[in-house]
Amino acid sequence: MLRLVNLGIVGGAAIALAAYLAAPSPAGAQTVPDTTPEGMVAFFPLTECPAGWSISASARGRFLMAVTEGSDVGGTVGTALTAGELPTSHTHTFQTSVSLSSHGCYDCFNGGAGWTGAKSGSHDVPGSPPGTTGSHETYSYTQLLACEKGPPSTQSQTDNYAQNMVAFYDAAACPQGWELMESDSKPVNGVFAIPFADPGSAIGTVSGTPLTPGSPWTHSHSFKSSISVGSTDLQADSGSGSSSAQDGTYDFSGTTSTETIAFPYLQLLLCKKTAFSSNTLPAGLPQKILMFYAENDCPDGWVVSPSGFNRPLLGLPEGGTPNESVGDETVASPGHDYWHDHGISGSVNVGSQKISVDKGCNIFLCDKGHANSGSVSFSGTTYWDGALPYITLSLCQPDT
Repeated sequence: MLRLVNLGIVGGAAIALAAYLAAPSPAGAQTVPDTTPEGMVAFFPLTECPAGWSISASARGRFLMAVTEGSDVGGTVGTALTAGELPTSHTHTFQTSVSLSSHGCYDCFNGGAGWTGAKSGSHDVPGSPPGTTGSHETYSYTQLLACEKGPPSTQSQTDNYAQNMVAFYDAAACPQGWELMESDSKPVNGVFAIPFADPGSAIGTVSGTPLTPGSPWTHSHSFKSSISVGSTDLQADSGSGSSSAQDGTYDFSGTTSTETIAFPYLQLLLCKKTAFSSNTLPAGLPQKILMFYAENDCPDGWVVSPSGFNRPLLGLPEGGTPNESVGDETVASPGHDYWHDHGISGSVNVGSQKISVDKGCNIFLCDKGHANSGSVSFSGTTYWDGALPYITLSLCQPDT
């Protein structure tokens, strides 16, 4: 800053010297312009957006999902979450059948007085009505203020973001110097971004099955379990006469109902900086911005952010606390499927079949292995499914 300084009186004349002094800039003085491209939507650990940015109203209480078509940008799915709210837990219904093999006995017949055992053939699992799985307490997240960049001060300016930085854009196309983020040489579509402190070889890879833009996140689970049916000995010889069911363990399997996971999202382009930037230091950029990065180590002038590791990021709801993590379940490791399972339990009525002989053995007759009638309980766990589709990235912040 150039200013005149009076150094004293020499020969009756004031000597004024021009000097550059490191005086502080007055409040409101012009600083380096923000070079962020218009339409970028980024996360901040703040309660207010920086100058030139505004809160993305559509991102409040929503996750950001990558799309590739400009016509899909701005679309939302699901009801936005409130501050500290976890996505609603969910259950599934399930029903299948199990088949019991037969066990005959010689010189005996069905009906009449005698012993009652289980009936061979097919039986509903778990009967009527269908069973309901245990609930899944859903996925955790970190909530951060989502801000959108307004128009730049000059349309011709070049941004100072480093190559391979990744950002969401509320725009019909990626800005100059940016291209759609790719994984396995294909644009990333229908996935969320999850940051990791040390992504390793998983950086830039997609896990889970991508969602169809505009559609809710639906899924089902396969399951497998078994019942063990006890037995009774009968006063008969084994043979091809009347029969009940054979005792033993019987496996069954099936698929649950298809249900929706309450995971509200906003659709935006996911773009990667491809143009070389001679200035990798974050001059002319918001000093609290959090940027995804498609490399393991943050570029010069940036450091790894401690925000939201191993969790999807949610646009801060009204009244929420920025940089707060909600829920306990996180992704186990980079590239690891972020899926879940459910417990199943119930009972199977194996029916009844009257056999015209008495139970128990005598010295002459003893036929073993006839299944008991009544209800038989079971329990188990569905197979993992419903994996959250996401791309593994680093998360960097300016080193200030």
